[in-house]
Amino acid sequence: MSKLNTLEKIKQPGIFEGIFLQELVRQIRAEDTSGIYQKYDNEALLKSLMSPADKEHKNSEIAPLTRLRVSAFYRALAIGIEKRTGHSTETFINLTSKKFSSALVFCGGVLVVYQILKKVEFFGFDSLEQLSFEAGRLIETAVGKAGLYLDFPGQISNNFQQN
Repeated sequence: MSKLNTLEKIKQPGIFEGIFLQELVRQIRAEDTSGIYQKYDNEALLKSLMSPADKEHKNSEIAPLTRLRVSAFYRALAIGIEKRTGHSTETFINLTSKKFSSALVFCGGVLVVYQILKKVEFFGFDSLEQLSFEAGRLIETAVGKAGLYLDFPGQISNNFQQN
């Protein structure tokens, strides 16, 4: 076994232990009314979110499983934001194949995530690392926005001290 393969095997378990990815798996399983994802293990379930660049979509309609993955992704983000801030979150997702789709996450009544989703039928990530990075970036940005308007434990004070 090469040194590179050994490093990859050591690196991978940490990815699957991430809180966001665990929540994403939980959200997908909770919304899977068809039972398709119930037989997947966690790794296979997360890899179903990957979208190779050469993948062609012949149908412009949004597949039910794509709808499930998009909504599970943003609900998992909302739960991550809620855990960091202690304020309740709400997620609103408008998916359409005709125009741009959108995803909004509110935290304590404050809009903290607003994304326009172009070509939602292609929703996915190139790797689990990219999925984790994007989720972490969105959560950190959202927590920062929430901190401007809401008080919560662990928050860095935004107040300026007067001299």
